[in-house]
Amino acid sequence: QLDIVLDRLDRRGGPRLVLGDLNMEAEDVVPHFERRGYAWARSGPTFRAQNPDRTIDWMAGTDVEFRSVEVVDSVQSDHRPLLATVSAAAGTPV
Repeated sequence: QLDIVLDRLDRRGGPRLVLGDLNMEAEDVVPHFERRGYAWARSGPTFRAQNPDRTIDWMAGTDVEFRSVEVVDSVQSDHRPLLATVSAAAGTPV
């Protein structure tokens, strides 16, 4: 399913972002991003919110820079949210 989403995003111009619970850990998701030239936000574990030990929630994009990424200490869901500061990569028209 991730490849389908990335295929659709790759048809669009300009910076692109994909965000969400992908239910995949780094060894499964990062190769998809690398193959397509997506930068990804490096974060800590997000799942299970009470005692997170897995990173399965992701932010990735093209023509962007993740300036900061934080796993928010919250148990309002079964996942901890990610908070990021994102900007267009240098030289990228927006």
